Amino acid sequence: MNYSIFAENRKHALNYVKSLGGLLILKGHPEMVRPGTDYEHPIFQESNFYYLTGVPDENSWLVWDVEEDVTHLFFDLPPEDAKTWMKVESFESKKRYPANFHHKVEELPNVVAQFISKGISKVHILEITSESVIRECCKLPETVSVSNKDLQYLLGEARVIKTPGEIELMRMSAKHSSEAHIQTMKHVRDDMTETDIEAIWYYYMHKLAGTDGKFHAFLPIVSFGSDAAVLHHYAEDNVKAQPDQMCLLDAGSTYKFYAADITRTFPISGKFAPKHRFIYETVLEMQLACIDMVKAGVMMIDIHEKALTILAERLMKEGIIKTSSAKEAIEKNIAALFMPHGLGHQLGIDTHDVGGYVRGGPVRDTRPSFMKLRTNRVLQPGMVITIEPGCYFNPNIIEPAVASNPEMASLIDMEKIRGTYYAVGGVRIEDDVLVTPDGHDVLTCVPKNPDDIEKLMAEGQKLPPWM
Repeated sequence: MNYSIFAENRKHALNYVKSLGGLLILKGHPEMVRPGTDYEHPIFQESNFYYLTGVPDENSWLVWDVEEDVTHLFFDLPPEDAKTWMKVESFESKKRYPANFHHKVEELPNVVAQFISKGISKVHILEITSESVIRECCKLPETVSVSNKDLQYLLGEARVIKTPGEIELMRMSAKHSSEAHIQTMKHVRDDMTETDIEAIWYYYMHKLAGTDGKFHAFLPIVSFGSDAAVLHHYAEDNVKAQPDQMCLLDAGSTYKFYAADITRTFPISGKFAPKHRFIYETVLEMQLACIDMVKAGVMMIDIHEKALTILAERLMKEGIIKTSSAKEAIEKNIAALFMPHGLGHQLGIDTHDVGGYVRGGPVRDTRPSFMKLRTNRVLQPGMVITIEPGCYFNPNIIEPAVASNPEMASLIDMEKIRGTYYAVGGVRIEDDVLVTPDGHDVLTCVPKNPDDIEKLMAEGQKLPPWM
């Protein structure tokens, strides 16, 4: 691991936070023990702290004098007898994390006091941090002001633009996640449950990333048939796949805490039925057109509208909706019934990463579908975003809408939806895309052409049964 990545992150972030002046004090994630037990939960480090330090250890601290650009890292070392039951790193080994000074956590109040004695009277903390905890742990006098108003936002703005080192970590995460998706698709059989497929995904995720990918980026979404119309449907173990269904798998691993996020939808049987292929090719056309639009200077909301336009045009062609134009379908909120979510989001240490909306910039659109867009800003080189259009037939969304709006009901062929497409459920296709100075680079690499998916799954049928 090249820990200089995190010094590079701080150098980049300093451009955003130096104007704050004073000290930045960030606290790592605390140790977490399940109540009433001695079971320690695995810690996914607080994202801003990790971004600036690369330190995964709980109860660590960063003190950063941004005016002089001097950093102090503090580590909470276990007691000496801990070596009996766990591997304990030495204090010297902690110096691999880049900083000007390294300390044991007991020295925190003294180091902060030295800064105060030199005239520093401002401390900046994250919004999620308790001022009382910072004051108590650092022994801050009342003469020192503590503000949580700007630091978290400014670090979020810094994190929107990935440094070269971050991009390399995200390439690794995308590589592992892509291969895990490929292997999972090859092993799918029609006697499996959703939890069986989830288990295969977890196996390959851990096999490929090892301890560098100890955490999944989010709980995998695994859905058969009509359940794929539910955006966040988690795996169940009481329903087996049917040959005439599709499976939606939305899952991503991490590499050194940096996330990937991939969705593929594929036929359980290995062959797309005509009704499945039509919806799948609709979403694929949406995704390819949207990825093609990704470049510096473009607004995410414009790419989102492109997805809805293609969706409406395709559904009109099939006779599912009867508007005179795609524009009418969007204006009358009909297209939004079939894609009720936003097109994509920022990606980084967090799956739904920070920096979606800029202070003083475009506000969140209030129209259905548009209002769910997690980011609406001008794309810039160094951003990593997801492009994940979908088409869903969810009766919990469609039925109330047509029941309460006669005009909308007259523009939708409910007989066709009820007779054919509710059983299809939903299709989503998602990739991770880096904005580059001259366009974009798709980081993820999983087959998505329907013919390629059928070929991949046919190859998988030659493999021995998974279990």
